[in-house]
Amino acid sequence: LEVSVTSGKQVFFVAQKDPKNEDPKAQDIYNVGTVANILQVLKLPDGTIKVLAEGISRGRLMHLSENEALFMSEIEILEDIIHRDNECEALIRFLLNKFED
Repeated sequence: LEVSVTSGKQVFFVAQKDPKNEDPKAQDIYNVGTVANILQVLKLPDGTIKVLAEGISRGRLMHLSENEALFMSEIEILEDIIHRDNECEALIRFLLNKFED
């Protein structure tokens, strides 16, 4: 996070296959995730960190290099496939109404 904030570079968020693994390696993470910009990092007194990130696009991990401090990666941007039928439109309207309430 610090490298992203100081350099202005984007980050790539992916999920771990086993969230209990405290030291994940390349084979322990999924290869599809979200490319994002870090907008804000808050370090709380109890040691936790809160991050505000803006998702930019979906991406696929093409290459990953690890060192002691962080992962560096090459990402292929995945185009969104938008398919809206009547059911999808109804769900969007429903969710927008719930959000406005």
